[in-house]
Amino acid sequence: MPKKTPDRKNDKTRAAKIAENKKLFIEMYPIKGCNLSVTCKALGIKSRQSVYTWMDEDEEFALQVKESEEGLKDWAEGRLIKAINDEESYVESYLSKDIAGEFEEKRRMKTRSSRGGITALIFYLKTRCKDRGYIERNEFTGKGGTPLESGKTVIYIPENNRDNIKE
Repeated sequence: MPKKTPDRKNDKTRAAKIAENKKLFIEMYPIKGCNLSVTCKALGIKSRQSVYTWMDEDEEFALQVKESEEGLKDWAEGRLIKAINDEESYVESYLSKDIAGEFEEKRRMKTRSSRGGITALIFYLKTRCKDRGYIERNEFTGKGGTPLESGKTVIYIPENNRDNIKE
């Protein structure tokens, strides 16, 4: 049986197809919200593992993926800042007839709610932007922000005399 020799033409074709898929992935990834599975499905890439392999083998590709993810984080931070700076509530004026039939101007406070919601934005920031400080944590400090002091721990050993105390 003759020994099979590697087909260099197929290797070049495969390498060209992978390079094209990487390029398309980098273009589509931010459009699909930096969702790996959705991007792979949209491009017909059968497995997410292919992308992980590309990232392991190609440092430039991995850097471009990371840049896309950082860009989405920047966008989310920008939306939060915009929501903070925008006037969240505004006064709506309208004319209304009073009991005597006279028109009077009334004002009503309205709150503007954005599609998608601030809650979803905050959730995204807390789960995906921990590296930027969007994380809830409890800090325990002593009085006036000083470090907590640990007290003396005393352990009584019942088998021995109660007078023997280990500290």
